[in-house]
Amino acid sequence: MRHWLTLFLLLFSFGSVSARAETPDPGIFRGYLVTLNGLSLTGHVAGMGYSGNRMYVQYINDLGTFYRIWPQMVKGFVYHDFQNTVVFESWQDKKRWRFLQVLYKGPAMSLYLEPQVILSPASSDGIGHSVIESAPVYFVEVNGRIVKTGPANFRKTMPHLLQQRAPHLARKIGNPGYRFKDLWSIVQEYNAFCKQNPFLL
Repeated sequence: MRHWLTLFLLLFSFGSVSARAETPDPGIFRGYLVTLNGLSLTGHVAGMGYSGNRMYVQYINDLGTFYRIWPQMVKGFVYHDFQNTVVFESWQDKKRWRFLQVLYKGPAMSLYLEPQVILSPASSDGIGHSVIESAPVYFVEVNGRIVKTGPANFRKTMPHLLQQRAPHLARKIGNPGYRFKDLWSIVQEYNAFCKQNPFLL
């Protein structure tokens, strides 16, 4: 998916970034954090990673100060790469906080991606990082609740999410055109149906 490729290229370029740098490297992208009270703090995004199972984003403010930001500390963050504006939001899934990339934001259903990216020290003194990539994980949001979905559980999770508002769409899951690879278009179709058929209590 083009957004994932964009993020991977972004993170691959961070291999030479120094945690001690006082000024941002040209390969780091301009962006901003969105605080819990809605303020924007401008600076540069310097990669993402995990500490144990906790995700963080590396951020350098306009004064050159380096921070490790956890999802529960902010509403999200935005960066601008060469072609796109990439948006991440903070979400809590059960007891675990995550940064999720916004792939599609709809009025009734949204699609998110959690990049599986690990930043590990490239040298013994901790300067620089190498990047390890694994398969991405997708989340679907409905009514303020996020649900992880993938090839293994797609046929179980999606009908459950679709059933209340669009039972006809739920019945199509698993058929040609309504499989996991079609997740993006399914989310779009669900939003279009909900817009045309307002939900009445």
